[in-house]
Amino acid sequence: MKPLENKYVQALAYILLIMLNALSFYALYQVSQHERMISGGQGATGAEKAAEQSIFSRISQRFFSDKQAADEEAKVIAAKLSAAPKEPKFSRTSFLFQTPYIGSLAIPESWEGKYATRESGQSIDFLYALPGEAGTPIFTITLLAKKEWEKQKPAKPELQVIKELPEHVFVAKLHNTVIADQRRAEEYQRMTNEAKASWNSFRSYAQPKN
Repeated sequence: MKPLENKYVQALAYILLIMLNALSFYALYQVSQHERMISGGQGATGAEKAAEQSIFSRISQRFFSDKQAADEEAKVIAAKLSAAPKEPKFSRTSFLFQTPYIGSLAIPESWEGKYATRESGQSIDFLYALPGEAGTPIFTITLLAKKEWEKQKPAKPELQVIKELPEHVFVAKLHNTVIADQRRAEEYQRMTNEAKASWNSFRSYAQPKN
């Protein structure tokens, strides 16, 4: 939820709380008036004044305690919303297979400067790599002839079809390499978790004939 939407939700919660407390105040006030009418006296006795003060004391306690509880709940909700993971933004990148397709994929913008690609025949590897590094594979996309895929499929359950064409199929494989450095391992794990969202954005185009 966007920050502006959060403000609208909190404002609506406060308005509802004020309305509920106003109704409670009015109801208790009517009760106090009714009790005074039943007493039938023109002036209030000490006991009646004490009872009336007690009623208004309860109203005040109810209003301020509810407001404080609502404030605390609003803070908890705001903290949860701010801590919720934000949806990544994507930027599209293109790459070539030997023949006959061009591939296109949306990569999270947070990957910029932290990933590289390595093309090899009918496969392309996406690597977790800082500048100057060889890189660690995050996932691989491979183009296979459909007949070849039908033969390989039973023995390779780790491969996931991301696009199927009449004569070809694109499959993706997620890697799970162990990295010793904790900070980099966490970053690598985040990228592998985001990889499948990228697969959903995969597009292919026939290469133009010369």
